[in-house]
Amino acid sequence: MQQTADGLIWAVDTYPARVVGFDPANGAWQDYVIADAGTSALLVTGDAATRTLWVASYEDGLFRYDVAGSETEHFTAQSGLASDQVYALAADSDGRVWIGTAAGVQRLDPASGTFVGYTADAEGQPLGSIAVLYVAPDGILWAGHRDDDTDELEERAWLFTYDPSQDVFRRVTAANAPSVEGDAGYLWDLSADAAGNLWAVVSYGSIYTWDGETWQQLTEEDQAPRWAQFSAVAAAPGEGVWVGSPTYGLYRLDTEGWYQVPWDEGFGARAVLDLLAARDGTLWIGLYGGLAHLVGEP
Repeated sequence: MQQTADGLIWAVDTYPARVVGFDPANGAWQDYVIADAGTSALLVTGDAATRTLWVASYEDGLFRYDVAGSETEHFTAQSGLASDQVYALAADSDGRVWIGTAAGVQRLDPASGTFVGYTADAEGQPLGSIAVLYVAPDGILWAGHRDDDTDELEERAWLFTYDPSQDVFRRVTAANAPSVEGDAGYLWDLSADAAGNLWAVVSYGSIYTWDGETWQQLTEEDQAPRWAQFSAVAAAPGEGVWVGSPTYGLYRLDTEGWYQVPWDEGFGARAVLDLLAARDGTLWIGLYGGLAHLVGEP
């Protein structure tokens, strides 16, 4: 999910490739059916006049939908994509679109339609499959690895950052980072909290935080939920974060510790797939079968 500069909330269905936009100011919905394909990520660029919907598919490449012209462009391995398996999308301050695929990262300049590919890091080691791309508030682009059967990397939650001065990705090797700890699975989501700390969740039950200098892995001693699959992380109002799980629902961490939201408090489903902290302090929750909007304290 994503909130654009005009305040609209955007989400994509897992199948088919259907995008909805909601305007909190007037309660109006927009609805766009992009393609008959399964989806893995959504990116919305441009303003109301130039809006473009980018939809990634885990098996059918990338779709670009021009809202004003109601036109869809389909990118595949035959038209320049590194792979038809696309898992992640992000846009930088220069308007370039970054694409996480089963064969590394690609960068697309929408104006020229030119792809630039990155299959290895600065040391020549493969990037592998990229499950998440995140542009932090300080402008740094982070890339998280997705383990799969065809990946050249061993089964770890590898993490990379992009170095624009050298136009390369560098593997994160700081102490206690997800890559170093050797967590099984893959980086599922990255997000910054209100204080600018980066949070990372790993699919098979680990949570990490980066304060700009050191990494910390939250453990049972921190009363962190362990061995639950994690799917999403988002900033909570004030100090803290929300963490979503496709098996255990929704958690919140604040100064008082961890709190698991009971199933019957509003959103009524355990399977949390995505989280969006809106600018008005509310939380949008992507679930199997729909959306929930959490207003106030659970």
